[in-house]
Amino acid sequence: MNALEEDLSKEISEYTEEYQLYCKNNNIKIRNELVSFLTNQTISGTIPEELALKGNSEELRNCRIDNNQILGILYPLKYTSFITVIDLRFNVITDEGAETIARFLLDNKSVKSLILKSNDIGSRGAACISKALHINEHLSHLDISCNPIGQEGGLAIASMLQINTSLKKLEVYSCSLNSVAVIALATVLRNNTTLTYIDFSDNFQNTHNLTQSVQNALMLHIANMIKYNSYLYDLRMQKMCITDWAMVDFLEKTIKINTELRVLDLSSNKLTRDGCVALCSALHYHQSLKSLRLSHCTVQDEGADAVKELLLANEVIEGVFLDYNKITRIGIKSIADALKVNKNLKIILLWGNIWDTEACNIFSNLVGGPVESFKCEPDADRTLPKHYNKSGPIRKNPNNREVTNIDGEFHYLTNNYYTPCQLADKIYQKSRIHPNNTDVVFYEVEGVLNVSRNIIDLEKEPDEFIDFYSNTEKPTL
Repeated sequence: MNALEEDLSKEISEYTEEYQLYCKNNNIKIRNELVSFLTNQTISGTIPEELALKGNSEELRNCRIDNNQILGILYPLKYTSFITVIDLRFNVITDEGAETIARFLLDNKSVKSLILKSNDIGSRGAACISKALHINEHLSHLDISCNPIGQEGGLAIASMLQINTSLKKLEVYSCSLNSVAVIALATVLRNNTTLTYIDFSDNFQNTHNLTQSVQNALMLHIANMIKYNSYLYDLRMQKMCITDWAMVDFLEKTIKINTELRVLDLSSNKLTRDGCVALCSALHYHQSLKSLRLSHCTVQDEGADAVKELLLANEVIEGVFLDYNKITRIGIKSIADALKVNKNLKIILLWGNIWDTEACNIFSNLVGGPVESFKCEPDADRTLPKHYNKSGPIRKNPNNREVTNIDGEFHYLTNNYYTPCQLADKIYQKSRIHPNNTDVVFYEVEGVLNVSRNIIDLEKEPDEFIDFYSNTEKPTL
């Protein structure tokens, strides 16, 4: 252990003692989970960088962090230097606790990431934290999403962004922001040069009854933000009631000329085939976008065909999300045809569309074929058990009658007459998409292909997904 590590280890021990003493002197409940964690880290010689007190964890679920306890945790921590991430999501912190957090941010210089998702912080608490960030020059990530901060809280954050020069990632989705707050954020971000990631998704619930002119103004300000901000790399706008008309009249042109955008998330909007066609046309020669996310829209087969043309023209995009878009085998075939030519796409999501046997046959070889095959015992009941239709393929486990399916659920093979059998060819050298990079997986029952959902980590950056051909020659299909 070098001198720096020894100093940090000593600092951790001192904080643990100060925390317990402060709680005793102020009649605050001591969180034994925190004390045990820090003690174990000190004994093992590990320097913890993250203070994770998630209210949905098994340890805290029945007794979450409240305003009083957050005071006891943060007061002795403000002059320490070993913690860089504080995660307080899913607790019961209100405006009073947010004021404590704001005072902590005025003094602390080590915390880079603060996660307050899904507490009960209102406009006053958001304003306090925003004022603290007028002065704090060290925090680079703030997640205050799923808190009812409302218009006043949104305006306070917009005001902060005019001054703060350290914040790079801001998450304010589902914060009850109205059109005034969203327009203020978009206006400020036209000239902001430090923020590279913003998520203000799901803030349209208070604006869906606006007049057409106000909705136009909202989309115009968002379009101008995209047009003039050349520092924003990741833009998340789910559930913002973006329509085909808004895409064609406002967003298409500005997305086309923005040369820095890398991730664009428009999932769960009112985009249909016309909006998708306009968007894909704008992205044909886009040189920076890596991930296009259109989950839970209604792009249909015409939209899928537009994505096909996009993939044939654009060799930069590495991820396309098209799950739950009412795409039939016609659109799935269009995507498959594009993937036979485009060798740069790493991830494709297609679950929740209209899959039939023909669609499965078209797409299965692109992901390595079926993962499992089942045959029926002679003279057995050939009715497929109902839970297979619901849950999908069964992973073979010959030594145990309990097996796990692709969704991680458990089933017993009692009264099950279908048995796993070895596939004729388990390895498909001509696979186009790595099986871990798509949300569909295929399996055979009596030689008939079926599809099930494959759970993957959607929060990974495009560069983190597996490049199946990174070290081998890309095959010709």
